Amino acid sequence: MEKLYVIDGKLMELEALATNMASMKDFYFLRNVNNSADIKHIPVEELPEPYVKNEVTIPQGVLYFSNWYERLSHEETTVDTGFNTVVYKTKANGFVETEKYYNVNGALVYVGKYGRIITIPNSPNRYEAGTKNLWSELSRPLSLVTGRVVEDGVMCDYANEKVLLNRDEVVFSSLSEDVVVKESDHYIETDDGEIITRRDIKNGLTDEYFICDDCDVIHSVEERNYLENYDKDVCEDCLDNYRWSDYDDMYLDESDGEYVESVDSFVSYDSINEQFTRCQECGELFVTDDMYHAENGYWLCNYCAEEYTDDEGYYVNGNCDFIHCYSYKPDAQFFGGDSEKYLGLEYEVEGGGYNDHKAKKIFGGQSHWYCKSDGSLDHGFEAVTHPCTPEFMLKSIDWDKITEQLEENGYDETYGAGIHIHVSRNHFKSRSHIGKLIRFFAENYDDLVLFANRPSSQAEQWAQATDVYDCSTFEGCYNEARGERYSAVNVQNAATIEIRLWNTTYDARTLRSFIQMTDVLTDLANGQWEDFTWANVRKLGEERGYDELLHRLGQQGK
Repeated sequence: MEKLYVIDGKLMELEALATNMASMKDFYFLRNVNNSADIKHIPVEELPEPYVKNEVTIPQGVLYFSNWYERLSHEETTVDTGFNTVVYKTKANGFVETEKYYNVNGALVYVGKYGRIITIPNSPNRYEAGTKNLWSELSRPLSLVTGRVVEDGVMCDYANEKVLLNRDEVVFSSLSEDVVVKESDHYIETDDGEIITRRDIKNGLTDEYFICDDCDVIHSVEERNYLENYDKDVCEDCLDNYRWSDYDDMYLDESDGEYVESVDSFVSYDSINEQFTRCQECGELFVTDDMYHAENGYWLCNYCAEEYTDDEGYYVNGNCDFIHCYSYKPDAQFFGGDSEKYLGLEYEVEGGGYNDHKAKKIFGGQSHWYCKSDGSLDHGFEAVTHPCTPEFMLKSIDWDKITEQLEENGYDETYGAGIHIHVSRNHFKSRSHIGKLIRFFAENYDDLVLFANRPSSQAEQWAQATDVYDCSTFEGCYNEARGERYSAVNVQNAATIEIRLWNTTYDARTLRSFIQMTDVLTDLANGQWEDFTWANVRKLGEERGYDELLHRLGQQGK
């Protein structure tokens, strides 16, 4: 018996025969070929006819289309055209060949050497991938610059392809045999009418011009600025994108340093790491050699040393040692009773300083909290919960009091900190169910970033979407995420799955909505309903009385 069947438009693979012990009826167990989490049980008498493959051999160097993706056969390839695969055929030879011109449903295109499809200018229709119309090869080449028929042709580089263009559409180098498109930035014309191309400059045929390493545009050497620390040449305009550091005596990229008030200069992170220390009371940076080292090991600026040390030179706010080092990991305590699903929340707080006294005042006396340092934070620390059931975390932790005290002590939302929520791995039925969660985050990333109230630049840096668009299964989505720590869904931890997208907030309602959203999404990924949709996010939120979640969804029109 064949193993493949089409059930409800899905290709299913037969895995086992099972008997229902109550009814004694036989059922077949089938799994979706493209989605391992999708399982069907079919009575023996309802099993359809076996699926018959319709395989076609694609020669090397031919463009074909499978599962709505354009592909190039770099070697002879066999594909199944009978299910979810379309092979575009021409009138001439059966397949779309590379380095040829075509008419596709009225759209005029050129297929490059590596399978890239370039629409020809002034084409009457727009080319759309996925069309099932026959392709017909054009008898004459068309210019990819103007769309005109090529009469007097010259080979030229265009759009990373070697193509044929009309002579009046190109210019010829005065220094070499190089040919470039006339309407492009690949050359410069001097006051004397000479043509200097980018390739001429790269080949060292002139020392009067250079290519800016940032904007990639040709400029006169009079505009060149060499940045030794980056080993690159930039033009005057691009130099404006850098900040001058009086302290380091060099230009620095904005991302490679920060302004330090104590020296009134933008300072490189290399210098900060080697020569500066953060005051453990006020959280500001100072040159280490100019700071006070308290008898109990704390580094303080001179002002804070005067204000917060006793007569014996001890930092009086530092005696409790409440904030632990980053590597600190206590034995887990579980709150909320026995459960297969526990949440653990990491709450990064910024702006009020790395302050032991403040941390103890806000989070002390609560056995489900502990605090630790975090190197990504400049003016704060990280508060971490022990594993809690979702109900305990939402109802037994006084978020209103905590957020109010944080604001009162100078912590605010302008520093780009985040909230990370861990979910026990034991909650998920399989890796495929985790992959289902990863795919939802990837396909709805912009909406989730909006919900998370996180600036997109920070989200892309610390909680990026996993690229799953070439993954045909949920298991594949999981495997794609395994090497990425800074993902919206981080799977690198042995015991938990970490949701990293939520922005730090000091609004208790918003914070509770993040916890509720995490709870709902991880249950939907686990198969609460078959369809993982925004409608079902709202439905499950309504069932659980998650008012804060529903409020934020309503603000987004969800």
